[in-house]
Amino acid sequence: MSDKPVLGWPRPPTILAAQVLQLFLEDCSEESTQNFLEFLTQLPDETISFGESRPEVLKCQVILAFAEWIEQRLHSLDELVLVASTSGKDHQHCKIMEYMHTIRIGGDDLETMSSLRVAFRGFVYHVVLQLLGSESSCIASALARLAASDVDVEELRHLTELLSYPSLLLSYLVMLLEHCRAKAAAVALELVEKRGLDALEMRFCRHFSVDLNEGDFLKAEDERYDTFQHSSNGFSIVLVDCYGSLMSLLRHIESIYTARDRELTVAVDFEGVRLSRSGQLCLVQLTCSDVPSRVYVLDVHVLPRSLHIATPKGLSIKTILEDPLILKIWFDPRNDVDALYHQFGIEPHNIFDLQLAEVAARRSKGLTVNFVFSLQKCLAGCDRLDQSQKSFAEFINKCGKQLFEPEKGGSYEIFQKRPLLDQILVYAAHDSRYLQLLYAYYELPNEWNERVRVGSQVRARWYMHQWHMHPTTDAPDF
Repeated sequence: MSDKPVLGWPRPPTILAAQVLQLFLEDCSEESTQNFLEFLTQLPDETISFGESRPEVLKCQVILAFAEWIEQRLHSLDELVLVASTSGKDHQHCKIMEYMHTIRIGGDDLETMSSLRVAFRGFVYHVVLQLLGSESSCIASALARLAASDVDVEELRHLTELLSYPSLLLSYLVMLLEHCRAKAAAVALELVEKRGLDALEMRFCRHFSVDLNEGDFLKAEDERYDTFQHSSNGFSIVLVDCYGSLMSLLRHIESIYTARDRELTVAVDFEGVRLSRSGQLCLVQLTCSDVPSRVYVLDVHVLPRSLHIATPKGLSIKTILEDPLILKIWFDPRNDVDALYHQFGIEPHNIFDLQLAEVAARRSKGLTVNFVFSLQKCLAGCDRLDQSQKSFAEFINKCGKQLFEPEKGGSYEIFQKRPLLDQILVYAAHDSRYLQLLYAYYELPNEWNERVRVGSQVRARWYMHQWHMHPTTDAPDF
C-alpha cells in the first residue's frame, strides 16, 4: 500500500484503515482500503482528528467511522428486503433471482458439504457485489465468508428455501452486517472512556441485556450471547429497526407456530404519541412464550410498513395479531386496538386482557371491585416477582413517565426521537417483560376465565366506536 498523502491529509492513515478492515472484514487489499479511505474523506472534519496525539482515540474514531460505513451498506441491502418482500416484479428482485439460478444446491451426501460451502460463498459474493457495486467488494467478500462459515451442515441441506426467496437471503445478509457493525462499536468503546459514548451504543447495537443488580443496567451484547442469562432476574432486549431483522423475527415466530408439539402465545404492548386512532404508534413490544425473558422492540416509527411485511409463507405482525389461533396476552388493549385498526387496518383477535384477569382474580374471592389496577400495581402485588424485580419495575416506570408524561415535565414526542434513549427502550420493553408471567400467575376458575375472555373481546373491538372513547379506570361488569 502506498504511503503517500491521501486527499490532503497531513498524515496518511492508510495503515490504520487497512488494520481496521483486516480486523473486521479480514480484507486489507489496496482496493478495499482505498474505498474505505474515500468514505472517510467525505465525513465532517470533526469526525476524525488525524492530528490526535492519543492513538487509542484516533483508532476509536476510525473504527466508529467503519461502523458508519457498514451501516450505510446495511441500509442499502435492507431496502431491498422490503422490495423483495412486496414486489416480485421489481428490477432488483429479478436481478437477485437471476443470480440465484446460477447455483444449484441438492443432495444429502455429507462429502459434498465442502463443495456446497464454496459454491454458496461464491454465490453470495456475486449477489452482494451486483447489488452494492464494485466499491463494496470487501463487504461482498466478508459477507460471503461469514455466510459460508456461519451456515452449518443442516442449514446447507435446506438452502433451497433460502435461495428461492430473495427476502430471506437478504435478511440473512443484513443480520450478518448488523453483527459486524455491533462488533465494531464494541471494540471502539473498549478503547476509550468518553462521555456520550452510550448514545453510540444505542446507535450501532441492537442486542442488549438488562441486569437489575447493576448500576449501569443496560448493556450492549453480542446477539449470540446474553449476559442476563447469568443473572437470576435479568432479561434481554432485541431492537428491531430494519426489515432484515424483522424478517428474522417473523421466521422465528413462524418456526414456533408451525411446530406441532409447541403452543404459541405472544405478549404484546405498544407505545406512541398519545396512542389512539389519531395518535401515532411508534413501538411494538413482543415477548414470545418460547423465551419469555427476551423482549423484541419493533420500531414502527422507523419502519412504517413493518406491520404488513410478511414471510414467504405469509406470516406478518398483522397476521399474528389477527390469527384466532394465536393467543395474544395484552394489558388493556383499548387504545392499542384503536390505533391498530384506524392507522394500519388491523383487527386483533383472541386477546386475553390481564387487566381484566386481575379484576376477575379479586372478584372470584368475593371482593367488590370498582376500579382496575395499573400494570405497575399488578407487578407490585405479584408474589412471583422478588423485591429487586419489583423495585426495578417501580424505578423504570418512574423514569419513563418523567420523560413522556407532560404533567411530569416530559413529552410524548420522546418516542419519536432516534436513537431511542436507553431509558425509553427499557421502559417500553419492561411493559412486556412480565406479561407471560402474569398470565400464568392469574389462575382463574373456568367460569371466571371465560368471563375474562368475553370481556377481552369486548375491549378488542374498542375501535368500533364512531369516535375515540377515552378509556376509564372503572372496572367493567363482565
